[in-house]
Amino acid sequence: MPGEARTATAIVDAVESVDVAMPRIRPRWPARMFAVLAVGAVAGFAVAAVRAATPSAKASVAPTKQPPPKPSKPYDALAGTWRGTGHQFEPDTTWTIAMTLDKEEADVGQEAGTIEYPSLGCSGVLVRKADIGQQLVVEERITHNPHNECVARGEIHIYRNNDRLVWNWYFETGEYGAEAKLTR
Repeated sequence: MPGEARTATAIVDAVESVDVAMPRIRPRWPARMFAVLAVGAVAGFAVAAVRAATPSAKASVAPTKQPPPKPSKPYDALAGTWRGTGHQFEPDTTWTIAMTLDKEEADVGQEAGTIEYPSLGCSGVLVRKADIGQQLVVEERITHNPHNECVARGEIHIYRNNDRLVWNWYFETGEYGAEAKLTR
């Protein structure tokens, strides 16, 4: 319809000729960012001024060279001879244990005691490793193994639980291998 086309064209021309003032929208983030930076700068200068005016306790103490710290104290509660029965998971076996931790505390890397497995005929030494919390960690090194019944090396984590010693043995790979509850 030709009349409708002219009407539509007239409407489009009328809309395009209207000059409507659109409000200009300004982004607010630059002003807000400036305000945040200004507050942060003032706070930073205030903290610096307070620190400069306050005498430092550290400045009056002369640094002293301290000896390296001794290993932590789980050792004290564990020294002595402990006996019991161990349980190995794979293969499922049990055997007797006699473990002695020397009375004098060993440094990390030093021999800390001995271990025997009387029912297996094996024995060896215990070398102190770093403690884990209240657990004493020792490396077990089997030195006497005539029937090849014992694993040559492992790691033992031990700690007190009231009057018992909790004993957990790990392969060199870190795999959990055996456990025991020992008494004096």
